[in-house]
Amino acid sequence: MGALSEICGLGLIDRLWADRSVRAVVVNRSDAVFVERNGALEPAPEQFRDREHLLDIVARLTRLPPSGIAEFRLRDGSEGTLVVPPAAPSGPVLILRRGEPGSATFERLIASEMLDRAIAGLLRIAVRCRLDLVIAGPEGSGKTALLAAIARDLGEAARVVTVARHREFRWPSQSKVELVAASAGEGAASLSALLMAAVRLRPDLLLVDSVRRSELAALGKALSHGERATIAALSDAEIDAFEGRVDLSVRLGRARDGLFHVVSVTDSSGARLFVHENGRFHRGNAEPAFAGLVRDAGYGDALSTVLR
Repeated sequence: MGALSEICGLGLIDRLWADRSVRAVVVNRSDAVFVERNGALEPAPEQFRDREHLLDIVARLTRLPPSGIAEFRLRDGSEGTLVVPPAAPSGPVLILRRGEPGSATFERLIASEMLDRAIAGLLRIAVRCRLDLVIAGPEGSGKTALLAAIARDLGEAARVVTVARHREFRWPSQSKVELVAASAGEGAASLSALLMAAVRLRPDLLLVDSVRRSELAALGKALSHGERATIAALSDAEIDAFEGRVDLSVRLGRARDGLFHVVSVTDSSGARLFVHENGRFHRGNAEPAFAGLVRDAGYGDALSTVLR
């Protein structure tokens, strides 16, 4: 996995960013890398091989500007500032500060090319028709950001209940209920217990983030409860257990450009509705298995438009 990250990902930055306790990565030069935890800087356990290695990695974060200075934002809401030579003679200099995935919106994810407007439109329709979805991808691929964008798109029109391990979904809303599972050893409610409590709250949309293998049975029970409109984020290894049991499966993966995109959207029959290939999003030819449900809900014309 480390070798793959070096070849088509962000290498050292990926590995540092996977640690949720790290709030910022500070790179003064290739051999001076720091992380911020609890407001204090400390040396990172790794360094870049040399300046060329660092330049190669930062070029995957943002286009290198003629001025030598760039400000950018990642899909999870993280903000970055980059200064490259000759403006920074000993650089590149990089500061990457963690944002809140819960601040993501469809417009931001479309702008960053994580998905396109047609896929966003399909997800918008699916939620309003109370379909069940699962989202799968590796750590750091943007699953939480996509969950947040889907829920925030509903505005105040629906009662949303979120279940997660961290306070990712904190945007202000009178119609949202946020449930957070306790860490191991705290003796409070587990994610599985909160998931079943959330079902009993009868939300219009139930959002479940970072479901682990030990919690799959609880998720399966929630999905079989009879109430639709559950969206759960899983790892790549877990999604196979739910394909065919949910209306839509969305997979996130890293493309040749080194960035994560929605690489496929499939329905319960396994038909591919969208796929990302050769740097572009492509529409499949199949009619979705859930098309009848969407038409009955009054969104037939909207579905035809996004699948055109």
